[in-house]
Amino acid sequence: MGLLTQPTASEQTLQLLRDSVAGSYNQLRAAFNNACQLVWENPYKMTPAEVLAALGTDAAALFAYSNAVVGLLNTAAAETGEPVITAVVPDGVTYTLNADGTVTLG
Repeated sequence: MGLLTQPTASEQTLQLLRDSVAGSYNQLRAAFNNACQLVWENPYKMTPAEVLAALGTDAAALFAYSNAVVGLLNTAAAETGEPVITAVVPDGVTYTLNADGTVTLG
């Protein structure tokens, strides 16, 4: 395509779809990374246990959501070249999802 040649409707549509998918992927990955940082490397100096306690009965839902997001991001990883996410918790951290929706570390 020359500098003055206008893209076809198909080319424009394809580019908009690519941009939309890439933008969605980048936003989801950034939100996931931010959520992980808020739990495991909290900028307000809260410990992970304090963050999970503050979430209360919503803590288990955070883990369920995070695992679903990891599945989606890892599906896209082959296409994006991004590294695969192997866990939603740091190495060596164990946790229990309690029946009441809380999460216990250790």
